[in-house]
Amino acid sequence: AKPVTMYPTSINKINNKISSYALYCADSSWSLLLINKDPLKPMNIHIKIFNDNMDSAILLNSPVTIYQYSPRQYKWKENGYYGHPVLNLPPIKKANPASQVNLPPYSLTIIRGKVKQLQLK
Repeated sequence: AKPVTMYPTSINKINNKISSYALYCADSSWSLLLINKDPLKPMNIHIKIFNDNMDSAILLNSPVTIYQYSPRQYKWKENGYYGHPVLNLPPIKKANPASQVNLPPYSLTIIRGKVKQLQLK
């Protein structure tokens, strides 16, 4: 079985409200975790996979599968010891074009997709 490998990521944004993590999975797919830490602003992200061997960027094949968890799925009612969720839904799952993804405010987004013949170091 092929191992799962974590790769460095970067976000070309001026602010530091987005965190990202990339995994190359055993089934030759990519899984990207994006966290929008801004409580108010949605962010549009353009996704590219960079191959240092070829000094080039490759896009994920469309469509990709997206899982998102945001305030649309979860809300907490503060009440000290008696605090509890007032909304607790599962993440949404949808197909999306691979080139651009919208990240809702305060959200976790997982993007899964494949590229054509990407050779890794």
